[in-house]
Amino acid sequence: MIYTLSVISVMHFVNTVKGRPYFWAIIGLYVLNGILNAAWSYIFFSRQMLGAAVIDSAVIGITVLLLIVFIWPYSKGSSLLLLPYLLWVSFATYLSYSIYRLN
Repeated sequence: MIYTLSVISVMHFVNTVKGRPYFWAIIGLYVLNGILNAAWSYIFFSRQMLGAAVIDSAVIGITVLLLIVFIWPYSKGSSLLLLPYLLWVSFATYLSYSIYRLN
């Protein structure tokens, strides 16, 4: 569900905002977010680097928050679609930190 909302958000953003100021910077932030998100699973599960996974998760949350803030003036709908993602990442960061602390 989170990935679906993110994809809809970026597609809506691209279709409504293309060519406006900061368009490519915001697209770059979407890409960075996707890379960080994919890296988290590798860091946490494959490498079992719990501290690094907490940091990665926190940075994912920061990128989602930045996306929401930067997109808001251009496309409120695209921005609002990212709110469940921000909530999930906040909870996932808390869980990652709890696991890190217990180990």
